Amino acid sequence: MAGPWRIVMVLGAAAALAAVAGACASAGSEGRDTLPPINTTTSTTSTTTPPTNRPKTYEIQQGESLSAVAEKFDLNWLELAKFNKIKNPDDIQAGQMINIPAATSTTTV
Repeated sequence: MAGPWRIVMVLGAAAALAAVAGACASAGSEGRDTLPPINTTTSTTSTTTPPTNRPKTYEIQQGESLSAVAEKFDLNWLELAKFNKIKNPDDIQAGQMINIPAATSTTTV
């Protein structure tokens, strides 16, 4: 007699587990397919600084290097050399006039 009760209890426990698992699966299946939306805020601002009052030309002073002149105008010496078609940046002379590119800058935040 212990055998049939044991079988009934095992079958009852299995049925209860199946019912709980089924309820969890059906309740959770809606949430499994779709995640809730995530609220985010992103802002991008672009500003263009108006050109500063750079001179159009500059006279090289005694002892100045092209990189020193470029730094005065917030330029890269390669950019300044290219703008003036200077092949050898070490071959500039005091009194030599060079052209200074117009200043424009765009800042993105």
